[in-house]
Order: sequence, then C-alpha cells, then structure tokens
Amino acid sequence: MILALAAAAVLIGALVVVPITVGALAGGDAAGEPAPSEAPLPSVEGDLGTSLNQLEEAVSP
Repeated sequence: MILALAAAAVLIGALVVVPITVGALAGGDAAGEPAPSEAPLPSVEGDLGTSLNQLEEAVSP
C-alpha cells in the first residue's frame, strides 16, 4: 500500500515537473508566449529610432 502511494506521488510529481522543465528549456513562458528577447521591438522615428536600431544591432547575436 505504501509503495503504491509512493509510486503515485512520483508519477504526479513527474506530470507537473516535466512540462515546466521542457517549457523553460524551450525559452517560453507557461502561456506559450515568446520570451521577451524574441519579441520584436516597436519602431521609433527620428534620431532616437536610429540610435535604438544601432543599439539593437550591436547587442543582437
């Protein structure tokens, strides 16, 4: 009886931990949204927009 309860607890734990771990490794959040680094930046006009575009190009992989 105790062995069956322990096995059930391990199975329930795996059903919770595995999807969370896979989602974290995939880089998304729990709702399936893209990670913030994957989201496109809004465009900005003028000199500030040019500076932001240069900064984005400099730091992007």
